[in-house]
Amino acid sequence: MLESFLAEVGQTGFHRTRIRLFMQPRAADQQGADQEGADQQGADQQGADQQGADQQGADQEGADQQGADQEGADQEGADQEGADQEGADQEGADQEGADQEGADQQGADQEGADQQGADQEGADQQGAESVLMVKIYISYSENMGMV
Repeated sequence: MLESFLAEVGQTGFHRTRIRLFMQPRAADQQGADQEGADQQGADQQGADQQGADQQGADQEGADQQGADQEGADQEGADQEGADQEGADQEGADQEGADQEGADQQGADQEGADQQGADQEGADQQGAESVLMVKIYISYSENMGMV
């Protein structure tokens, strides 16, 4: 399915296509993960509320992500803490005003709940299946119209 999508994209005049695959834990309830000192100052994400990381209404200028709506990959409970979001920079969709670099959540160590890989000490992660997230970023060259 992915190969046929790439073949189709290659024929429709897109300048380049970039695909990133990464794993994220699902149902990471974070019981006992008090998150003291994880104030996330400067991570206000004005205009990109990221409720549940839904990114609905986050148009990602020049890369509408139609067909990759991320609904159905709602990241329920997968707060993306510890998933630094560097390297998910969304080139061509910089989330102006919500750069999230410099909001790395360093110092959000979650005292007593280190959450490396969402470890959830004392909350065994039963049912913490991994969801394969496919993000497809398409940037248009300036001389191409919208397809």
